[in-house]
Amino acid sequence: MGIKEKLREYINDPENPILNFELALSYYKENHLASALNFFLRSAELTDDDNLAYQSLILCSNCLYRQGNRVHSCTGFILQAMALLPQRPEAWFLYLRILEGKSEWQECYTFATNAERLCDFTMNPLEFSDYPGPYSILFIKSKAAFQVGRGNECRSILKRIVNDFWYSMNDGYKHWISLEIKSRGGKLDANF
Repeated sequence: MGIKEKLREYINDPENPILNFELALSYYKENHLASALNFFLRSAELTDDDNLAYQSLILCSNCLYRQGNRVHSCTGFILQAMALLPQRPEAWFLYLRILEGKSEWQECYTFATNAERLCDFTMNPLEFSDYPGPYSILFIKSKAAFQVGRGNECRSILKRIVNDFWYSMNDGYKHWISLEIKSRGGKLDANF
């Protein structure tokens, strides 16, 4: 169903959080990010369902992240989502991505460590959340560990990623992890 059909449904029941979310998602898929943000935010405000509010906040953040130069507002939505459902990994990943981009390595390492302790990594990633899987949080943690002087831990994390997640991760991460291993003087083999 396209935007026009979703808009018709919304007009008949504008206070329905699910219809707000579905309309927002239609706009999001068409890259109409300002409109999507508005309806995701309404969905999060109107719902009593923590899962719907969480997903709406994550997608609010993604709308701003894709527009660029909105890191502060983007971070606010992520932290709200993280406070709402701290066991879900998507908000943690998005926050780590921002910290990594700003080279805030100690904060990145600390939050990655907390994410590793608190998240339920058996949950299926939410659609459109940008979170690819648990290896993404571990990869950012490995980079942060190296930057804060924990070289051995960095290598240990990279080895764990290769051993536990190599066959389930996407090609982009395989490439980045291979480069990271090589830059740390290792080889992608059994002796790494």
